[in-house]
Amino acid sequence: MNVGMVRDYLIDQARTEVNHEMDKRIDLTEIKAGAIVGGYQKIQQLLPYLLPTVDLKPGQEIHLKLEGDGRKVGKTKKQTMMSFCLLDQGKKVLEPDNRHVLSITLGGESY
Repeated sequence: MNVGMVRDYLIDQARTEVNHEMDKRIDLTEIKAGAIVGGYQKIQQLLPYLLPTVDLKPGQEIHLKLEGDGRKVGKTKKQTMMSFCLLDQGKKVLEPDNRHVLSITLGGESY
């Protein structure tokens, strides 16, 4: 059996196809409020794609954890990112793949 390495261009091609398909299904809305510029996705549009991966019983409530954090992406540039995870996934909730981005804005966080 000949098992070769996956070519990078095939991975890029698959990623591009998935991104294009998701762009058609989930809207990315721009944020322009004063000095704040960024974009966000509605959680109502993301949940239908995430819930089939969770083992839920009929009528069971889902529990979400919202989180936000600022980070430095250059010498002078800062971003703030809001994300969420589904707490009903047991130990899978600790994996980074189970964090889903809601919004990214330019500018630092303020309390």
